[in-house]
Amino acid sequence: MQTSISTPALNRNNDPELQERPTVAELQQRFREQTDAVMAFALDPRPPGQQQEMSFKACELKLVAMVFALGRTLVMILLAAAENRLAKTLPERLRRAGRKFRRLEAKGRNLQCWFGVIRYWRTYMGEDAQKDRRGFHPLDVALGLTRDRISMTVLALCVRLATKVSFAQARSTALWFLPSVPSTEVIEQSVLGFGRYTADWFESRPAPEDDGDVLVILIDSKGVPTATARELRKRRGKRRKRKLPKSPRHRGRQRRARWSPRTRRKKGDKSKNAKMATL
Repeated sequence: MQTSISTPALNRNNDPELQERPTVAELQQRFREQTDAVMAFALDPRPPGQQQEMSFKACELKLVAMVFALGRTLVMILLAAAENRLAKTLPERLRRAGRKFRRLEAKGRNLQCWFGVIRYWRTYMGEDAQKDRRGFHPLDVALGLTRDRISMTVLALCVRLATKVSFAQARSTALWFLPSVPSTEVIEQSVLGFGRYTADWFESRPAPEDDGDVLVILIDSKGVPTATARELRKRRGKRRKRKLPKSPRHRGRQRRARWSPRTRRKKGDKSKNAKMATL
């Protein structure tokens, strides 16, 4: 008697066990078998013929894996039941936004959820067009499932972790608690995508309760003239026209030769026009 289903990879659909679409009744039977297996393990976790008790650590790790398997089966039941309800209301042909669609056979798809990667089937509405044909999956639209094949709950968790640590650390941290998480590249792109709405979110949020008054401080600077009269006369005098050398190296040498020896300044004297002071 089979009590569990293998966890598929997110990008691979070549497992023979995952090619056939299970019915809701078959998924319910699988859940009952898994529940019985979990109860039998809790009553006696020892392997057949072994008298020594298993350590609590080993039992706990085994239970975690079995509970996650139960969660995956429940998610598959949820999606299969929703697809059955939606399929009863879908017509064979549909007109939407001036485009014509026809109902096609349901196809399987992997989804990364909180309990791991599961596989579910949903009906596809294909467009009747000669070129640039586009379609949609009514179940994905109704449940808000994205094309990334990752549930928003898992994606939001990884994004929140990425605001505290690096993208790689966010992924490795999430793997401590979840059996399957998005790649580092997906987490990075999701952070950038969610970041587009940050400013709008802050503007729409009300002020915190008991926020109190807000003190606004404006800081400006004023330039205090420090150039000497001699320096000002040199700057404001007429410039003589000089024939510049063609070479940048010789132009710099000629410019430095025109500099007159500077007198030693006192502390606080600046050669600039002004010294900035904060008021």
